[in-house]
Order: sequence, then C-alpha cells, then structure tokens
Amino acid sequence: MSRPAAVEYDGKRFRFKTLRGVDGDIAWFESFFRSIVQPPQLLVLLRPHEPRETGAEDIKAMLQQLVDEARSGDLIVVVLSGHGFQVRDANGDEVTDRLDEAFASSQGIVVDDFFATLWAKQLAGVSAVVIVDTCNADSLGIMGFSTRPLDEVIDSGIPRLSISASEQWEKASEQKSAGKVRGVLSLAFEDAWTLVPGARDSYRSLFAATAELVGARSSQQARMRYYGPREQAQMIDAPPFGAQPQK
Repeated sequence: MSRPAAVEYDGKRFRFKTLRGVDGDIAWFESFFRSIVQPPQLLVLLRPHEPRETGAEDIKAMLQQLVDEARSGDLIVVVLSGHGFQVRDANGDEVTDRLDEAFASSQGIVVDDFFATLWAKQLAGVSAVVIVDTCNADSLGIMGFSTRPLDEVIDSGIPRLSISASEQWEKASEQKSAGKVRGVLSLAFEDAWTLVPGARDSYRSLFAATAELVGARSSQQARMRYYGPREQAQMIDAPPFGAQPQK
C-alpha cells in the first residue's frame, strides 16, 4: 500500500508516510505477468484494491485462497510493495533479534509468522516466488523466523524463493526514473529483466543482475532465499516464471 493507516500493535502506534512508487510498482508487475504467461487463461491474478480489499485480513484471505486452490504444476507469485517494519516477537521464534517483520495494510498488519503457516501446506508440484519491496524485507513473505543466516534452508512445505529489497534491519528506498517514482528493488528487477543479457536464464541470474543494480543505486542489500525440500532446491537455477531464456 502507498499509505497505510496508523497501526496500534503491542501497545505502540506506528505511522507511515506516503510512498509514491507503490502504484507504479504493482502496475508494472501486473503488466509483466500478463505479458509472460501464455496462454493468458493460465494466469489467475488477484490484486487488492484500495480501500476495501487492503486490510490485513483481506490480504491473508486472498493469499490463503491462492494456496488452497493451487494444483500440481502451479506457480504462486506474491508481490508485496509498501511499508515493512518490525514489531516485538509474539511467539518466541525470533531468538536472535526478538523481532517479527510485518507488512502494513489499510487496517492492521500481516506479520511474518502468517507466512510460515501459509507455506507449510504439503502440495505436490506447487512452488512459490515472493517478491518483497519494503523496508525490513528479508524473510517477511517467505518464513516466520529469521535466525538462520543461510541463503538455502531445507524444510518441508511448498518450495519457495524470496527476492527481498533489504536485509531485516535495513530501510528500503524509492527513486525517480523517467519522471516516475519507483521502489528501488522493483525498478532494478524491471531493468534486469529487460536490459541485462542472461538475466532471464534462471532465478539465480535474474537475482544477481537485480541485486547489482540495487547496490549501485542505493545503500540497501537485496537478498534471495530458498526454503523447501532439498530435492527441489534446484528451482533456483530454473528459468524464472517459466520464461524462455534470452537469445
């Protein structure tokens, strides 16, 4: 969301400034997926619209619907663009910093613990990619805890990759390009996809190109992680989103 309502959580009140790049980021990703998914009927696009569908419970219900309706061969892609922040850990799983990462909505927040439950379901042949362009982004949409420093974590559940704009302790920023404001990660992703030779060959190469651009344009550090069964960790070297490699 571009400007969530103030949030009361754990006895604290959080206020958020307006982000001018969110609408442009989401519009680009929507156009992007419409352009690469063929035939078009294979794309199921769920996008919340302000203000009615952007509350935390609405967002969680929408994500749960994607998982519940997924079938073998499906790829679930989640894009979070807006305000990320940290709150006190509620269930004791954050043993290092004792902080949960959270995503602000028009009403309430979505805490990273929700995603741990979301992706825990056993679904044969289903995988997921989560793109998070927020502050404190690393692990926000991929898992419920952040104590493991590895880029690859082997566990059960849906095999999933995350591409995040920043480390858990970092702020993320926006930048102006061609007269428009965009999130640094989202714009770097777009430029890597459209301009960098070889970026479309694999998720690994796409992230490498994206991260290099993020680092050149800001002080934040993009991260990519894989969570899931060991035998499916090779998805990191698969063509991203099923696209054809560049020639």
